[in-house]
Amino acid sequence: MPPSNTTDAPVPDPTDPLREAARAASELDQALRRAGITLPSLGGDWPAINGQPLVDLGRANLETVSRLVRLANSATPSEQPERP
Repeated sequence: MPPSNTTDAPVPDPTDPLREAARAASELDQALRRAGITLPSLGGDWPAINGQPLVDLGRANLETVSRLVRLANSATPSEQPERP
């Protein structure tokens, strides 16, 4: 029997960028829904020319964008990801 994954996060599959993009989109969708935000067009997209997975955030109305802005602004600095 293969060893079980001890974390809740799925194991990335670098051989399938489209699947990775869909997984990332699903994780984002779940997180946003917990905050009461829905992006109806959110989904995985074909990889970029360099093979990197892409997530299509889709279009959003002004109310949804305002909610996203409030959510992002409410994050404490330690919760915000570091920029490369």
